[in-house]
Amino acid sequence: MEYISKASIKDKVRRNYILKIAIVGTISLAGFVLAITNLFSGGVLYAFWYLIAFIIGLSYVVIRINTAFPTYIATDGEKLVLSTWKNCILPYKVKEKPAFISDFIPDGVKCEEISFSDLDRIYVGSLKFLKKSLSEEEYPGSLKSFEEDNQLEKMLKRMDFFLAITTNGEISFMSIVDFDLDAVSSVLDSVERNCQGVKIQIHIPKLLRIRKKQSDSRL
Repeated sequence: MEYISKASIKDKVRRNYILKIAIVGTISLAGFVLAITNLFSGGVLYAFWYLIAFIIGLSYVVIRINTAFPTYIATDGEKLVLSTWKNCILPYKVKEKPAFISDFIPDGVKCEEISFSDLDRIYVGSLKFLKKSLSEEEYPGSLKSFEEDNQLEKMLKRMDFFLAITTNGEISFMSIVDFDLDAVSSVLDSVERNCQGVKIQIHIPKLLRIRKKQSDSRL
């Protein structure tokens, strides 16, 4: 699909992830080779630990790939597209049992499309901003659930979100941590120009400055 505007994580952050993926992937592969070598040479215990290291490394690689590539916000001029993880906040499973294993299980990816004819409002900002701006009924139940976990709650407070509401009250949201805010501004500008009557509220100072600069440049 071709988009007129698309925003994802910053190129610098993506390159950093790719470097880490390459390093950890190489080490994991070496661990797998050593596990096989030790297994055939009789070193079963060493083979076991090398295999565990390989599995952990592989999980890290998959999660980092899941972080670097599939999430984005985009528009083709007729609809808004949000591609994010199924839990909407993190690239790995959350609130799974046992808890220590969930960090090593990559979460799935979902892609939601909202036609401009159905789009009513967009909010971009922190968790506190969303709580202040949305009614009790509009505030996502999944966020309420995540806030019950002390560790997740601390992470949520450091995140910025992109949330869209349709005219019939359906809500789509996602974390935009490390996103290119210039690109986010471009997406919002495209939505504003092509979706008549949409209301956009922003509570990220840097994004507001970018929006003002882009607006002034068109005068």
